[in-house]
Amino acid sequence: MVSSCNLLDYDYSPPPPSQYQITSEKVKSKIDSVLISQLDTKYIPYTFSLLETIKPTPFLKLDSLYSLRTNLRENAEDYLVLMKKYNNEIEELKNKINDEKLYHTYQIDHIYIVEKEKGYQLHEDQFKLLPNYQLQKITPILSTHLSTKEKDLFDYFTLQNPLYETGDISYNNQLDLLTYEKFNIALSNEKYNKAGLLHTILYSIEYIRQFNDFNEQKIAEGIADKWLIENHYNNFIPIYSKLTKKEQEVNSYSLIAQNKKGEVTIRFTLDLNLVITDITVE
Repeated sequence: MVSSCNLLDYDYSPPPPSQYQITSEKVKSKIDSVLISQLDTKYIPYTFSLLETIKPTPFLKLDSLYSLRTNLRENAEDYLVLMKKYNNEIEELKNKINDEKLYHTYQIDHIYIVEKEKGYQLHEDQFKLLPNYQLQKITPILSTHLSTKEKDLFDYFTLQNPLYETGDISYNNQLDLLTYEKFNIALSNEKYNKAGLLHTILYSIEYIRQFNDFNEQKIAEGIADKWLIENHYNNFIPIYSKLTKKEQEVNSYSLIAQNKKGEVTIRFTLDLNLVITDITVE
């Protein structure tokens, strides 16, 4: 006899959320409510990192003891002795935790944008919350101004939308994947100039979408052009040198901008992500 499967009787409801998912949503909801109440302008949430639970050392030892007790085999010769030992140690640790009033905390990073009078301000902050989800501390990681164009580019970057357009869809997808992977890894590894790197990535995305290419020379020149405009070199008409690795500095590029009139030379030092790290005006 062949058993039949009745699709109408199948339970399509999603599985119940895990405790981790429940806690994560409570933490995110609390952060949202805090920012909405404290900010005097529009709050636009973007991404949250994975939630971390920060536990004092006695909590970690307690977890280890619970695990040892759970995995203890009943048929072991010293089962009763070990069970008593673990129970005593667990009780001692619990008393210590209560006496010292120790507690765990939750930690999560959040990227969000707020509207400003001119443009936007992007923030990445680390939030630490108490066990009852009350906010304990906010540690800034990144804060930088975005123009309206950069905000649109940041949205595009966040959604990881298509960058390249060739006749081969598979090739486009592969290029997009590799490019976004490079950008994301660079951002996660950057410790000292994350804001500069973010602006460089946004300009790179703009360049790729316009020219369907990642040309380091042209991107470096475009970034230098932006610096000239922002620093009021209005009459400076640059003639750029070739982007080259600096001598004895394998982690740096050099780009020289000579004024077309020959009056001023500006030397740009860029890191391997094309972020300007130093400028010399001669």
